[in-house]
Amino acid sequence: MKIKTINPTNINRLRIAFENVLLDNGIRYTKVGITEDGDELVFLFEGNDKLHTFKWNKKTCVGHGTEEIAKSVLEPMITRLKGI
Repeated sequence: MKIKTINPTNINRLRIAFENVLLDNGIRYTKVGITEDGDELVFLFEGNDKLHTFKWNKKTCVGHGTEEIAKSVLEPMITRLKGI
């Protein structure tokens, strides 16, 4: 299902997709979340040591599926997240 608007339901779907990508890659976490910050979405990742945040423009999500978005945001940082 492609995202047409950014709303609480779609943000929750994105969070679930992000959790799935993390689990598929064997990345452990304490907590994860996604929130809005103006024109950006913020992925919050709590590993063993501290809270990390990653931001991207929320307009880039419109027209794409949640799994596709999760992979495109997380794949560049998978190696880094495994070490956290």
